[in-house]
Amino acid sequence: MKVSRPYPSYVISKKGAKWLMSGHPWVYEGEILGLKDLEERTEVENGDLVDVISEKGTYLGTGFLSLKSKIRIRLLSRNANDLFDRDFWKRRFAYAWAYRKQVMSPDDLKATRLIFGEADQLPGLTVDRFNNILVAQCLSYGMDRRKGFLYSLLLEVLREDGQDIKGIYERNDDELRSKEGLAQGQGWFDETAQGLAQAKASVDPAEGNLSPKQGFLNAAENFAPSLPTTTQIEENGLRYWVDVANGQKTGFFLDQKLNRRRVADLARGMEVLDCFTHTGAFAMNALKGGASHVSALDISETAIVMARKNAELNGLLDGMDFITANAFDFLEEQVQSRRHPWNFIILDPPAFTKSRQTVGNAGNGYRRINELALRLLPRGGYLATCTCSHFMPAELFLKEVNKAAHDAGVHLKQIEARQQAPDHPILLDVPETAYLKFFLFQAI
Repeated sequence: MKVSRPYPSYVISKKGAKWLMSGHPWVYEGEILGLKDLEERTEVENGDLVDVISEKGTYLGTGFLSLKSKIRIRLLSRNANDLFDRDFWKRRFAYAWAYRKQVMSPDDLKATRLIFGEADQLPGLTVDRFNNILVAQCLSYGMDRRKGFLYSLLLEVLREDGQDIKGIYERNDDELRSKEGLAQGQGWFDETAQGLAQAKASVDPAEGNLSPKQGFLNAAENFAPSLPTTTQIEENGLRYWVDVANGQKTGFFLDQKLNRRRVADLARGMEVLDCFTHTGAFAMNALKGGASHVSALDISETAIVMARKNAELNGLLDGMDFITANAFDFLEEQVQSRRHPWNFIILDPPAFTKSRQTVGNAGNGYRRINELALRLLPRGGYLATCTCSHFMPAELFLKEVNKAAHDAGVHLKQIEARQQAPDHPILLDVPETAYLKFFLFQAI
């Protein structure tokens, strides 16, 4: 006897089915062939849970429908027996927390990425922990519809494990939300509001779908501006001020944690230039590791102010100077002036490309910034360089860095190839999760 499914079923093409069966969790708009039994399924709403089936009727998974995105469906599960009830979601959060407790040291757990979207089978949701504050970002319509309900379960999992969490700050100010038909905004989530109590009861285990008018609060009611938006964290034995309201992304880049430790190991006795310093993290790790002096550079005066505050917090001001400038312009000026005071240069730029269409231009940017740095380094100097764009594959990035070395008249000896910290896990069949490529070289 065939079991009736409670969700609308979308039929996808052979190409789309092959993509899903390879392990990827996304169904693109162009692979949707239509709704099965359309005459019986007249009310399908944005953010609903829907089944995905092949042309032959084979069940392929269940996920969030996103009517305005090119990524039309994001799979949550490939198990036809899953009920998307309270227990299901709580298990997902518990698995994610247990993973961090296993792969990260206990000292790292108060400054860590708790949820990393698809890599934790929670598509469109990112959550970082900074001491007793969680910073959340919803980039899928289905996740955003359920966020009140889901936030309550995440807090429950952490608090049941003795973690002191004061609140959740939402950084839903990413432009990607517009592609989902979602408004941008940020502020404190009010877990005590009546709307959250309604959200806890709004998921029917038999259906799993929420009405767009249930399960979350509107922007005016959703935020409780009663907590400070700055806090302190400790990473690698260094303390940082984190501004969750005004910092880039969620306030601090946690993914370079272990790469900073490696830079500290390499920097002893060196004159170091840290380009794109942001909060001063690489610069301070280098100085803590024994660098003789460190220059921290960023185009943002706000970033430099924060980097200086962090250096002061750690008693490192005497070993550092701070430069507010465009990194390309500054390095060009140093090349022209024939100043070569540094024997270790760190390049940690923002992503130069956020789409496949601009990879070529991004490659030119990576090649140029690396060439300028290599022209400044003496023979035997060291370079740390990286890309944080998943659209820039490691092979292409290395090709551009190698071109930069040839243009600068040097050869590169690779010391190490690294990636993001394990609290940002990588799924081998989801290449988008492997976004950070980090390399250490000696120029010879």
